[in-house]
Amino acid sequence: MTEIKTHQEFMTNIKEGVVVADFYADWCSPCKLMMPTLQKLSDEIKGIKVLKVNVETCFNISNSYNISSVPSIIIFKDGNVVEQINGVKDYNKIKSAILHAE
Repeated sequence: MTEIKTHQEFMTNIKEGVVVADFYADWCSPCKLMMPTLQKLSDEIKGIKVLKVNVETCFNISNSYNISSVPSIIIFKDGNVVEQINGVKDYNKIKSAILHAE
């Protein structure tokens, strides 16, 4: 998983392939609950990228995707939004969305 620091870094990372962007906040307990699931999916599904986007330090990115609650996950395919998942979801829901994007 890659921690995003800048808008340019984000745009470069979502440009190609399937990318899972996890919009989170450090103070968010549900966000922390999602971390093991995202790590497992990152390890299990080869070829995807998982990005961590802190909504407080990268507010320009979160604002551009209308993130209003955390955790929020956006799945991209070649730079295009395929699906947005808000709130804590189980492993199978997120995995299905990722596989659908491939």
